[in-house]
Amino acid sequence: MYLNEQTRIGEVVLNVENLKHMKHFYKDIIGMDIKKENSSTISFGVKKTETILLTLKEVPIKDSNARSTGLFHLALLLPKRQDLGEIMKHIIISNYPLTGASDHGYSEAIYLDDPEGNGIEIYWDKSKSEWNIREDGQISGVTEVMDTEGVLAEDKKTFTELPIGSYMGHVHLYVSDLDETDYFYTKLLGLELKFNFGSQA
Repeated sequence: MYLNEQTRIGEVVLNVENLKHMKHFYKDIIGMDIKKENSSTISFGVKKTETILLTLKEVPIKDSNARSTGLFHLALLLPKRQDLGEIMKHIIISNYPLTGASDHGYSEAIYLDDPEGNGIEIYWDKSKSEWNIREDGQISGVTEVMDTEGVLAEDKKTFTELPIGSYMGHVHLYVSDLDETDYFYTKLLGLELKFNFGSQA
């Protein structure tokens, strides 16, 4: 039995080393609104809403250069293409580096890393009429160069904050065994497989 298709990810919690630096990034670069704050924890969401999307917890973290299981990136879904253009322009003006910009067929997305190397995707979904959905329900995607000029041309006002209607669209994880992970999320949690790219699902 699958979960209701309206089910969404709620709060994502990240352990961080430097809360001050991360607070600046998520508040001033990403445009999130502080909902709760104490000496070791900050929770963020979107202005005029009570929902918490992201919580940062300052903890000692052992330095490691090796990729392991855990977060690959978190992904913030915006309501419109205009919203993507406005935050993209804001990030560029802020001289914060982007790591990529892609058209996936069903969405357009920009990518960047936070100050501690956590990956972030910021995207908007195209109309479902433009999606390539197979008979088995899986979505066929592509990774092509995004029309950055077209996205930036959608910019109509100065970006100051994430727009109302933004939410945590998905998270991508590094896993050690894809088959076991697929079983856990589909058979035990009731999620439905939407993408399968060999070593990714």
